[in-house]
Amino acid sequence: MKTPIILCADDYALTPGISRGIRELASLRRLSATSVMTVSPYWETEGRILRDLAPSLGERFTIGLHFTLTDLKPLTNMINLAPDGTFPKLTNLLGRALMRRIFADEIAQELNAQLDRFEAVMGAPPRYLDGHHHVHQLPIVRDVVLAVARQRLSPDIFFRFCDEPALEIVRRGVSVPRAIIIAQLGRKFAALARAAGLRGNTGFRGVRDFSAAENVARMFAAYLTDPQANMMIMCHPGIDGPAPGIDDEIHARRPDELAFLKSDAFADLIESRNVTLIAPGIAS
Repeated sequence: MKTPIILCADDYALTPGISRGIRELASLRRLSATSVMTVSPYWETEGRILRDLAPSLGERFTIGLHFTLTDLKPLTNMINLAPDGTFPKLTNLLGRALMRRIFADEIAQELNAQLDRFEAVMGAPPRYLDGHHHVHQLPIVRDVVLAVARQRLSPDIFFRFCDEPALEIVRRGVSVPRAIIIAQLGRKFAALARAAGLRGNTGFRGVRDFSAAENVARMFAAYLTDPQANMMIMCHPGIDGPAPGIDDEIHARRPDELAFLKSDAFADLIESRNVTLIAPGIAS
């Protein structure tokens, strides 16, 4: 029996090149999910292409919402969080969330708007939800996400849980400090969601520093060490290229992930680790 795992590509629709790369991998069955950014100015065009591709991908591929509260422009008038019409940087948002200086009603209004825009293009609600820069698990934001999910999404909605034991992160040896911080921040959200009977992944991997010194093949070999059933690996593939209005800080690293995930080396790694890619919710 092969171990079922989820491989999710983040940031669909952030740029046309990212979207194209993700679609290529999905068609090759090298991904089992993607999370989309409906705040992107490219969403409607890229979303329609993904919607038309979805029937050929079937139940082996899930499309979710990448809830966004950083860097881009909100869909709603967020006087507190984005008074100048642009979301804050992650460090600013994190500090404000930890000090509880963000407003739940404002976050809820924006989440509902991003869900509305998803449904307008895809014709159905998302089956999966996570956050750009993992914002879905921040204080106040996490409570809003769970409340809105209960109000308008299916009880079968699948969430990204980023909590994992620090010892596993240290043993893996990839971006250890950053992965530990993300895991620590994710514990409360995962606990609240599980206590409410909501579903999510068991085990989380894919955190990296996005430096030029990183070797993608070695990183994925580490991510796939001792795989757990229903664990999730996030990835950030894409074709690099200009996208007016978008500041993608990791754009130069995306082609390396795309090339590796398309390669025979990745197929061989999947086979040697005896894993199979399963869409979120199927492996639960």
